[in-house]
Amino acid sequence: MIPRAALLVGGVLLLAPAASSGQTRFEIAAGAHYGMNQRPMTPGWVVSGGFQIDQQDFVVEAAWSRQVRTRELRFSLGPFDEDVGSETSRNRYLMLAAGVRSGQGQGQRFSPFYQVLLGGMTTRFRTDYEWPASIDTEAENANCGGFVGDRLLDPCFNLPYPEYEEQRRHWFLMQPGVGLDVLVQQRLKVRLTTDLLVIANRDQGMHVVPRLSIRVAVGF
Repeated sequence: MIPRAALLVGGVLLLAPAASSGQTRFEIAAGAHYGMNQRPMTPGWVVSGGFQIDQQDFVVEAAWSRQVRTRELRFSLGPFDEDVGSETSRNRYLMLAAGVRSGQGQGQRFSPFYQVLLGGMTTRFRTDYEWPASIDTEAENANCGGFVGDRLLDPCFNLPYPEYEEQRRHWFLMQPGVGLDVLVQQRLKVRLTTDLLVIANRDQGMHVVPRLSIRVAVGF
């Protein structure tokens, strides 16, 4: 679940323009980003919306990505027999942040800008152990596993047994960044952005992750 602070900040910034008497312009942008994990660079998707009031943009942004990695594991089935298995790790990341963007020029072909967003990130880590189909785990455990009735309590000592594990973590997020808008048509821009994702929680401390993104922005 997204931290309450991120939802609160996002709601306030979405409602603030409606309460203002100034001229408002709405914009939506969508594209791809890279860098949620440093090794390897993990691709993902990002969408954002913004209201412009007196040359100041109020922005709400959501981003997500997933990463699947598989590594080879070697294990022994006996004193003279060795086989190879694999460990597959599935990670998912979801961010929600809101803040301000400044420095954009009006009607210019190239418009640099800077922005600062605050919010939260939730991560989900899942690990599956997938072994070759040639290993009949049910038959092997029937010979040497420990049972109570039909329930397996202890698998065979030398037999890799499928396992499942999942962890969820929630982080505070601060996202300063700079970027460049390239005007394609009157209301269409290509946006290049470089961010520093500063994430922190009580158990894992603070981490800084660079991120690159490219988006298409449409103004209304």
